[in-house]
Amino acid sequence: MGGKRTETELREFYEQWASVVSTFCRFYLGNVEVAENAVAQGFLDYFRCGYPLRLDHLPTALISLTLEECDRSGGGAVEVDSGFEAAVLGLLPEERAVFILHGVLDLQLPWVAVVTGTSYPGVSQLWLRSLVQLRMFIVHDGCSRLFADGGLEPESSRGTSA
Repeated sequence: MGGKRTETELREFYEQWASVVSTFCRFYLGNVEVAENAVAQGFLDYFRCGYPLRLDHLPTALISLTLEECDRSGGGAVEVDSGFEAAVLGLLPEERAVFILHGVLDLQLPWVAVVTGTSYPGVSQLWLRSLVQLRMFIVHDGCSRLFADGGLEPESSRGTSA
């Protein structure tokens, strides 16, 4: 796919996209050390495949390879900075990937479909499911804090099941 590459070209490509790929891996895996390994392996796989290095938009093949590496690496011990980050990590992996790619990295849904190998309708559904799950977390977390601040334990409503 590509000709002979110089070390400078590889370094410039890495510097251009490393922060985006690192952000994705960090949020997806919840562990900085494991994320760094996945990023390194993702770039290495991308370079070995000979994909183009001069791109004006995020290389979907790079994110796809890195996502595969993230799924292989498993994640390790989770390190979260906030309850919201814990909620993101609580999403199903496919929901989490779509949420991070679209909601955090601002990748348009058709590109997210390409990266994840999911149909556009499937990605749209995953996006909505992730938003609903995170919204439920925000509401639950807010209510829990209100009860805790008031020194009260929340009571289950009549007619609801445990």
